Amino acid sequence: MLDRIRRASVLAALILVIAALAAACSDSEDSDADAGLTAAEVEAIVQDAIASQPAPEPGPSAADIEAIVRSAAESMAPPAPEPSLSAAEVEAIVQDALDNQPAPEPGLSTADVISIVQAAVDALPEPEPGLSAEDVEALVHDALEDLPEPEPGISVEEVSVIAQSAASTIPPRSEPAEYTKFFADNAVSLYETFGLEATLDYYNSEDSVDGQWYAFVLELNGDIIGHYDPDVRGLNLSGPIGTDINGYNFGADMITADEDGK
Repeated sequence: MLDRIRRASVLAALILVIAALAAACSDSEDSDADAGLTAAEVEAIVQDAIASQPAPEPGPSAADIEAIVRSAAESMAPPAPEPSLSAAEVEAIVQDALDNQPAPEPGLSTADVISIVQAAVDALPEPEPGLSAEDVEALVHDALEDLPEPEPGISVEEVSVIAQSAASTIPPRSEPAEYTKFFADNAVSLYETFGLEATLDYYNSEDSVDGQWYAFVLELNGDIIGHYDPDVRGLNLSGPIGTDINGYNFGADMITADEDGK
């Protein structure tokens, strides 16, 4: 490359010399068409032309070209890839992440569950105990003392029957079979003491309903004459009203029940 640059510089200088000679010859022809230039004159002109030319700039050296090529190669080269993580580095990162996680809440042990259940049981209110015969008798005695004088028609024997019925032991509602018998006995006592009309007046009222217990009164043919629901009164227990959801017709058994029940 340096030889090419130097040859180009010399060629340019020769072109300039030829141009100068052509100009000199043109001037000489104008002044003296017959006289030509001597060799010494030509040499002097050439020397002057060469001397008047500026010195050519030196071409780049081999070191300069190598530096330019290296710089261009470095600018075109892709960036160096980031080094990949080793297995040990990945494991360390994962371990750090696990160490920074909050500890999970421990599950309840069997002992914990038993303790919670026991605390809930202990917090339950004590069930109300059933009244004893003495309790009921005392309540009835207090109530009788507060009652006004009975109207004529209720004898001492009738009051005694009521008191004896009320003084009987009342089973708790947590024993539904026993409480049902008690409920039915009270209905019979009311009928035997006050008669049918007073019994119907009471059991035809919603005030007679006691939780899941209520009483109803039948004629011997199965017609319902006493019930807290007026829509049921007048129906016959042998019909649909006397059949449960399983298809059992309990009404027929009730109609044929005698004084000993069924």
